[in-house]
Amino acid sequence: MQSQKMNMDEGNSAAPSQSEEDITQLVAKTDSFWDIGNYKRVVKRIDDGARLCSDFTKMAQERSEIEAKYVKHLQQWARKWDDLVTKSPEYGSLEVGWKASLKEATKLAEVHLEIQRKILDDIIDSVQTWRSQKYHKSFVNLKETKKAEDNFARAQKPWTKRLEKLRRAKKAFHQASRELDVQTSTLQHAGSNPDIGSEQCGKLRERQDKAQRELDKVVAKYRERLGDLQHYQGRYIEDMTMQFDKCQEFERTRMEFFKETLQKFQQVLDLSQDERLMEVYAEYGETLSRISAEDDLRWYSVHFGADMSYKWPEFEDYIPGQPTLGGKTSTLGRLTHHSTAGGSPAINGTGGRPGRAGHSSTASSSSSSPMLGLDASRNEGYDSADEWPEPPPPEEEDKDSTASKESDSEEEDEEEDSTNKGTLMRALYDYGGSQEDDLNFREGDLVRIMYEGEDGWAEGAMGDKYGYVPIGYFEAV
Repeated sequence: MQSQKMNMDEGNSAAPSQSEEDITQLVAKTDSFWDIGNYKRVVKRIDDGARLCSDFTKMAQERSEIEAKYVKHLQQWARKWDDLVTKSPEYGSLEVGWKASLKEATKLAEVHLEIQRKILDDIIDSVQTWRSQKYHKSFVNLKETKKAEDNFARAQKPWTKRLEKLRRAKKAFHQASRELDVQTSTLQHAGSNPDIGSEQCGKLRERQDKAQRELDKVVAKYRERLGDLQHYQGRYIEDMTMQFDKCQEFERTRMEFFKETLQKFQQVLDLSQDERLMEVYAEYGETLSRISAEDDLRWYSVHFGADMSYKWPEFEDYIPGQPTLGGKTSTLGRLTHHSTAGGSPAINGTGGRPGRAGHSSTASSSSSSPMLGLDASRNEGYDSADEWPEPPPPEEEDKDSTASKESDSEEEDEEEDSTNKGTLMRALYDYGGSQEDDLNFREGDLVRIMYEGEDGWAEGAMGDKYGYVPIGYFEAV
């Protein structure tokens, strides 16, 4: 009975638990591409490439929104301060310098508005078009991903079968080797034990011989499987390399496209060689270089200070019929026109109300003068224009002309209302404004453009909502 049990154990140890034709799921034991299943990292690059296209589109979209907001803030800042400078007490070439700073902002806004449009039209559209041509969706994965994975699996399947057979043969070899060691050790122990008879020692020797024959058999099988695998190794390398090269070429195409796109993106954003900005800043610098405190102070003195003309009191003969000294038409204190040292005529002191401190509301400076038409009627003794007295009411003879102007103004307002009913436009992209007066919308929304400015922004309405929108985000319906 003991002998039969030992024979059964020997048979179980020699034979594999499953058929050699059954392929078990092998797990990669190394990080090498050649190990089973490690090709999936190569295949994953295809999915990663498609995702990178989407990520780049989002990045460019955010930069476009930043440019649009920058344009809006620049234009709002320029309009606000142009009005404040116009109403400020600044004058002469310094006022021109202030406004040159605001003109620079307006020109810079135009350049950045063009950048925003190029990002949308040249960069984002290009990436989206390329992605749709190179990556095609299926029910679960991209078609390109599934095709590459199937090709790799097909190339690796014969190798996997042979590798599994080799693994089983190796396992059987190790089991037979252990069995031979056990039988040899048992026989040696029996030989040194006087209680074990010669008959039992003979049986142990037979078991040792049988274990040796089994070992020789599995060693031959193991070497056969290893030789078969080594013989197929060249074909395996060839097939896997061919599939890998296809994936490499697909990735090369993506990388070259991204390089070209990034270079184009850099050209759109690079303003260092922009001739428009060079002209803007050259003009800006030239304007600032013309600021002259001496010229402005001399001009101010001629028009408002010690160099102004004045008819000083002198002895006058009595002329019958001429008004007395205190009459309304007294010549005392009246300014007269004369030529100054700078060649500019002094302005009669009875001029109209200035539009702001020191400036006439109907400025009429000569083209050769850097001044902006200051009026000699500037009120002295006041700290600001807010303290100036109100102008006299219009004379009776101007009522008809005033009524005519009001009628013309009403007709112009009606014409403006008729032209500002708006144009219906369709949104091409999503927009979420950061300002309270922005109008938010999504791609495909219909927005009625009520007014379109020259700065790339427009006033739009959508239902009962109203606000500012970037006009570059729309197309005509």
